[in-house]
Amino acid sequence: MLTPADLWTLAPRAPRKWHVDALPIALDALRNRKRGVVYAATGSGKSYLQGAIMRAGSRIPGVVDVMVVPTEPLVDQMTEDVRPWGLKVGQFYGKRKKVTNSDVVIVCRPSVDALACELAMRGLRCRLAIVDECHGLGSAKTMAAMGALKPTLAMGFSATPIRSDDVQLHDLWPAGMLVRYTMRDAIRDGAVVQPLIRDWVGQEGEDPNVAMLHMLRTWAVDRMVVDAIDVKDAEFFAGWLTANDWPALHIHGQMSVAEKRERIAALYDRKVRTLVHVKLLTEGVNLPWLSGVGLRVQSKSRTRLIQYVGRALRTWEGKEHGLVLDITRQTEQLMDKAEFSTDMWDAAEVAAAEEANKLTKKEAAELERLVDAAKRRADDEAEIAKVWAAFDAAGLIVRDRPAPSMFAGVTPAQAEVLTEWAEDGHKSPMRYLPKEFREMAKRLLLEPYRLTRRSASEMIEIGQALRMLAGRHKRATGGWWGGMVGLPVADSSIVENQQIS
Repeated sequence: MLTPADLWTLAPRAPRKWHVDALPIALDALRNRKRGVVYAATGSGKSYLQGAIMRAGSRIPGVVDVMVVPTEPLVDQMTEDVRPWGLKVGQFYGKRKKVTNSDVVIVCRPSVDALACELAMRGLRCRLAIVDECHGLGSAKTMAAMGALKPTLAMGFSATPIRSDDVQLHDLWPAGMLVRYTMRDAIRDGAVVQPLIRDWVGQEGEDPNVAMLHMLRTWAVDRMVVDAIDVKDAEFFAGWLTANDWPALHIHGQMSVAEKRERIAALYDRKVRTLVHVKLLTEGVNLPWLSGVGLRVQSKSRTRLIQYVGRALRTWEGKEHGLVLDITRQTEQLMDKAEFSTDMWDAAEVAAAEEANKLTKKEAAELERLVDAAKRRADDEAEIAKVWAAFDAAGLIVRDRPAPSMFAGVTPAQAEVLTEWAEDGHKSPMRYLPKEFREMAKRLLLEPYRLTRRSASEMIEIGQALRMLAGRHKRATGGWWGGMVGLPVADSSIVENQQIS
């Protein structure tokens, strides 16, 4: 695996300070098989760090990394962000299904299950899964899809790591927050621009359309977006603005990709001054040149509101701040006027829930099963590492090559050995382990392809040591060995006297 220093020499552009600070933490977590979350504020450049992490691993035939993003448009956007790291990028969604000859496959969340089937069919295995906007993993369906991928390593990224009522973030990502780069940090470092928040100060009950137009004329320079309730409302308000000498177009998800691009281009080229949208400019949209956003509709989702406001805070040449025009007074509940409040952006502790993430009883049961299985496997691998360390300290491990990478998947030869041990327990040297470790070893032998190459190597080396000890016992006593009563200690004579004889 490449070091951070190596990676920065390959970087497509200079990293930000938080990238430099975060990369060693992220790579160390992967080395130690920790599944955690990188929390980085909207607009701070998460995809740059994701590309660096994926570039760090050596390329291995038959193994791919997978990046999961929420929507199809984000597959294209993330492809453009990751490819400059010198990676071969495949895409998997709709009619685009390229996985062969790829270092990284980028998939939209609804297609993860289908990708898992495609990889299995082609004999490919997922080494590392990076889940973008991982707060959306609160549904059992998505967790089941991740279970189908069976990544050796995984890491989540989110600008809004808000847990749902049913799923605690630490259940899905046991290592918790690996990196915490808040909006306060991003503003301080200049990774995003300072928000300039303007509330409506008119009389209660005034027409909200008149209020928003007044605020646009008072504060907006150009290139604004304003939200709408639904498609009909977006069409109406865009037409109403235009009729009142404020050129606008409506935009929504029912339009074709080409039509949406044309309307965004019209705003960029200043052919219109405002786009009126319906829940379109929230998660993952990247328009850094945008001057600001207008809040005309009350949002029920704290996550969506955070992401929407964040659209205005991307850095752009000559841009000093992101304008937020709020006739709904939503922002005063979430942030003070000087900078975003800690309570809002330290969102791991927020008890808000996305309606879409609420689980049925069946989904909750499936999620609990998946989480329990993932935790048990991680615990078992940690136990194997503990047993191996004890054998190594006692001088019982024979290793004639460097330790395998934890990024690599199990080899066919390793899997064949472990499968043979699982199928015929009487021939398995794991039966000689101390009683408290036998069940753990048995579970791992039953799923060798879910192990990392290093865990598989450790198991085989432990087995070889146990066979050596069994042979030594038979030569010394003429009888069969009943197995170890405890882990070996550094003094091999104690091992022989107390545990073999």
